Amino acid sequence: MPAVLEYVSNVFGWCYVICWGASLYPPLRLNYSTKSVEAISIDFVWLNFCGSALYLASVVLLFYNGKVREEYAQRNAAEFHHDKPALPLVRFNDVIYGLHSFILIMALLYQFYFLGYRKNHRQHMSRTVKLLLLLIFCSFIALLLHAYTEANTKLELLDLATIFGSVKVALSAIKYIPQAWYNFTRKSMKGFAISSCVIDICGAVCCLVQLFTDSYLEDDINFGFKHPTKLLLSLVTIVFCMLFLLQARLYSEHRRVHEKLV
Repeated sequence: MPAVLEYVSNVFGWCYVICWGASLYPPLRLNYSTKSVEAISIDFVWLNFCGSALYLASVVLLFYNGKVREEYAQRNAAEFHHDKPALPLVRFNDVIYGLHSFILIMALLYQFYFLGYRKNHRQHMSRTVKLLLLLIFCSFIALLLHAYTEANTKLELLDLATIFGSVKVALSAIKYIPQAWYNFTRKSMKGFAISSCVIDICGAVCCLVQLFTDSYLEDDINFGFKHPTKLLLSLVTIVFCMLFLLQARLYSEHRRVHEKLV
């Protein structure tokens, strides 16, 4: 049975990587075909970029850094009743997803700034987002300096990896708000790749299945709640993608009514 569940975990893990990775292609393709990025909020893209960088840093530390994994095992050893050491619920597919997402979001920024695609006058970074990203950058510089200069600090690399993941989740929740508001002010989803929302939801469901399968394999169904990054990331994705689908439905109806009146 454990071998079967391990296989199930791997399958759903790669399914979520494929889905979440594939969801980034429809916007890139649509922007390329229309030579326009008018449907996308630039705040959304920059927040997504920052969050993707933090997620990649978090999973790389948790998966590859021996010191981080040792710290995790020491902190969680008391909660395990078997000989297998406690290890973070991070797999190779998480690393691949993080790297792939980071590259594609950079490609989206490239479309915004270097290819001359059509934009409108509202597509500029808001002051709020600029200040938020500056605050995050300065905070992490301060944390790193504190961790490496204070001899008696209790801050460890595991804490940094956890903070990176937590901020990624927060940014994932925040990043959708500018896009939802932008859709609302436009009263249109024209040019927005709706298919990416459906693919994102499928990826989130697969991610949740893998997370709780891994929790079962660890003999602790609550273990998934101790790894909030993937859990909250999946839930936030589902909620906001459902909102975008609802907006697409409402604004398409609004457009049809308007066209009939005209």
